Amino acid sequence: MKQITVLTRQDPDEITRVASILGDAGINIEDIDADRIEETGTIVLMVDQLDAALRALSDANLRAVTQDALVIRLEDKPGALATIAKRLRDAGIDVRSMHILRRDGSQSLVSLVVSDQTAAKGVLEDVMMKS
Repeated sequence: MKQITVLTRQDPDEITRVASILGDAGINIEDIDADRIEETGTIVLMVDQLDAALRALSDANLRAVTQDALVIRLEDKPGALATIAKRLRDAGIDVRSMHILRRDGSQSLVSLVVSDQTAAKGVLEDVMMKS
């Protein structure tokens, strides 16, 4: 699964702008996270039409990059994310981003961007979502 990171200026209207660009293009946002780092904003997205989203953002003169994300299924209970983070740490794999995509009461779906995706797939084989 791919996630898109959009670099924006530090402006509250940028989330509205990005969401409107994608909505006007008929693209559904499946997950979104926005942060500010000093003078720069970042918006991290998962969408239902990756290529169309990248075109729409580029046409609007926004800088967007993609990253591969792993999707795992966890039991929805305290400490579950910590266990995953420790397993990755113990294998020498850095977690670059982690997002809870969905919670359904007993289980959660989580996306991860990591420093070594191949190694992480081996470490997390028991919780990986099948493609």
